[in-house]
Amino acid sequence: KKTIVFAHQRLDVGNPYGVKNAPVVRNVLQQSGKVLAVFQGHSHKNNHKEINGIHYCTLVAMVEGSGADRNGYSLMRIANDGSIHVSGFHKQNNYTWTS
Repeated sequence: KKTIVFAHQRLDVGNPYGVKNAPVVRNVLQQSGKVLAVFQGHSHKNNHKEINGIHYCTLVAMVEGSGADRNGYSLMRIANDGSIHVSGFHKQNNYTWTS
């Protein structure tokens, strides 16, 4: 079945925010042919990259100090056709991807 992956550290970068063996992990995900998207964090910034057909979405921190305007969260909806819609709140961006 199609799969969504959740990871704390980023799989789309090689800097201190990324998993040390990120290219190896990405290759496993790509070879499966089942991964629609990876949701990740650690760097606390909105970011999106598509690498070899997989969406890598970095989410903002849920708690980054006091007050709702400094925090963020999101709701994700996956349609039957595999399209993904992320509704972001406060500091989190919105995203829509079609399969």
